[in-house]
Amino acid sequence: VSAPSLSFASDTANSGIFRSAEDEIAISTDAALNSKFTTTGFQIGTGTATAQFHTFKTTTGDDVVIENSNAGATEGPNVVLYRNSASPAADDVLGTVEFRGEDSGGSTQSYAEITAGIVDTTASGEDGRIDFNTTVAGSLDNAVRLQEGRVGINESAPEAPIHVNNTETQILRLECPNNDA
Repeated sequence: VSAPSLSFASDTANSGIFRSAEDEIAISTDAALNSKFTTTGFQIGTGTATAQFHTFKTTTGDDVVIENSNAGATEGPNVVLYRNSASPAADDVLGTVEFRGEDSGGSTQSYAEITAGIVDTTASGEDGRIDFNTTVAGSLDNAVRLQEGRVGINESAPEAPIHVNNTETQILRLECPNNDA
C-alpha cells in the first residue's frame, strides 16, 4: 500500500495502483488503502466486502453524497432503483432500503425498511405501492402501506383513503400538551 506498483513520480511514490491480494486490485492514496476491486465487487475503505459495492467508514457523517449543480427547476439529483424483469408481475418487489443494526447479543438485525412493489402491471393502468416496515418483537412487520392513493396503517390492502386496522381500544389519539386556550 505504501509502495504501489503503478505510482506517480511527483507524488513521492506512495499513491497509485497495486495488487493487494490474489484476484484484487487496489488503489492507495498517501500510503493508505483507499479502495479496491475484488471478486465480490468494488469496496471503499478497509474491510471485507459482502456486496457488489461496499463502503466502510469508522467515523460518523456523510457516507455517500450525490450532488447536482444544475440551476434549473427540474429534478436532480436522482437515485433510481430499476428492476429490469423479463416477466413483471403483481406483488413483485422492486427494491428495498433496509436499516440494519446489531441487537444486544451482537447479531445483525433489520430494524426497519422501505419497500416498493408492483400492484398491477397492465400497460397504461400500472399501480404501485410503497411499504414502511418496522421490527416488532424481532420480526419485520408492515406499519404503513401507500397504495393506489390510499394509506393503510397496519393494513396491507387499504380500502379507504385512510384505513387503520388495529385491535387496540384506542385507535386514534390527538393530544395538545399546551395549557392555554
